[in-house]
Amino acid sequence: MDELELEIGYGLIPVVDPAQGGDLLDRISSLRRQLATEMGIVVPPVRIRDNVELGANHYVVKLRGNEVARGEALPGYHLALLFDATDEAPPGIRTVDPTFGLDAVWVAERSIGEAERLGLATVEAPAVIATHLLETLRKHAYALLTRQGTRELLDKVQEAAPALVGELVPDQLSVGAVQRVLKRLLQERVPIRDLVLILEALADRAASTKSPEVLTEFARAALAPTLTRHFSGPDGRLHTVVLDPALEHHLLEKAQSGELNPNTLGLDPARATRLQAEVDAQLKPLIAAGHPPVLLTSPVLRATLFAFLDPVLADVAVLSYQDLVPEAPVDVEGQVSLP
Repeated sequence: MDELELEIGYGLIPVVDPAQGGDLLDRISSLRRQLATEMGIVVPPVRIRDNVELGANHYVVKLRGNEVARGEALPGYHLALLFDATDEAPPGIRTVDPTFGLDAVWVAERSIGEAERLGLATVEAPAVIATHLLETLRKHAYALLTRQGTRELLDKVQEAAPALVGELVPDQLSVGAVQRVLKRLLQERVPIRDLVLILEALADRAASTKSPEVLTEFARAALAPTLTRHFSGPDGRLHTVVLDPALEHHLLEKAQSGELNPNTLGLDPARATRLQAEVDAQLKPLIAAGHPPVLLTSPVLRATLFAFLDPVLADVAVLSYQDLVPEAPVDVEGQVSLP
């Protein structure tokens, strides 16, 4: 079974076939290199095949045979993103951007000038597919990391730091235990490029705990400079929302009494759903401004809050204060409250 597949409808064959001027294969090679540099994992080759059961311009991304994303792209057209549903739009075919879920319009070549006059960025069809694939792989990077892949990463580190790997594996942690920590980091889009630093943190703490959850938090603290840089905006500042002090105090009390859980945070279902909606509402302005959607909270609440929010807010990043360097420039853009 292929680890990664991209199934396409017959109408998209021209964007793949180099003989017809298609460059999607080159774009995929570039994004695999980009992810290796950015996240620190090796992305397996992507098998591309046509599927007559798909609509002519539809595509599906599969991970080990299971669909993880799908979309539509129109060859010969460009996608213009509308960051506000009320934005003036050029003539074209209304749609929704498959990557970010924004309102968009497919515009013909003759209308690109009109789109640019309105201040809209336009993206050609192969770039739309490649961007969607890139974001899908970022989201599912943790699922690509196998025990064998972890072993190969450890072997690579051992060439430069044999004492570190020899001390940690297998005497303190198994390859599977290291894999679980790395997968938890990747699941929250934390790069694992600095594997030496991560393994140093695990070696320092493995004698006192074998819990992947606890070890992950120690690894995150060691990666504070990386996390600060990774989640900062283009202006170099970290733009975040926080919990209302009363709400955070309430949740800390829940944690202290053992009532805090990743399903409801110890709240009744209606209030739990309301809280998810409130976080979403506060994060949307950050996304619209081009900043990562970051919620900053207490280290005690961080992991549970992420597990609570991730199923409904797929791109949310939940950071704790110990995930950041002390001098990190933080701008609080909103506050989540729950009466």
